[in-house]
Amino acid sequence: MKRTLLVLFLALLSPVLASAQTTPLDSCPLPASAMRVAYDETFTVSSSAVGFTAATYAPTNGSPKAVCAVVVVNSNSISWRASGATPTAVIGNVQASGTSFVVGAANLASFLMIRVTSNAVVFVNYMVPNP
Repeated sequence: MKRTLLVLFLALLSPVLASAQTTPLDSCPLPASAMRVAYDETFTVSSSAVGFTAATYAPTNGSPKAVCAVVVVNSNSISWRASGATPTAVIGNVQASGTSFVVGAANLASFLMIRVTSNAVVFVNYMVPNP
């Protein structure tokens, strides 16, 4: 009986746990199999907030615009905000070294990040739909 209750409890709780692990930003609108990395850039995130480079994720030469960005924090922690407000070391969403998250197209222009303590290295893959 205890085992059945535990299984039922975990089944009911699993959607809550799954939602807690997802990024608070919108995700890529397509499955991974329908996208490819088209552009990328590396940032050294320091004491001044930086955002993504518009000319990279939204080229004006007729190339496709990114539908999302996969952000990988390679070293040291960052603090980020997608509202357009400037993050600080203590105000924002802290992302630790070795983690990654997705930023959807609607938030690419307003996304800003700053280091928490030491300079951080961040690598960004911009995804576009497969041709």
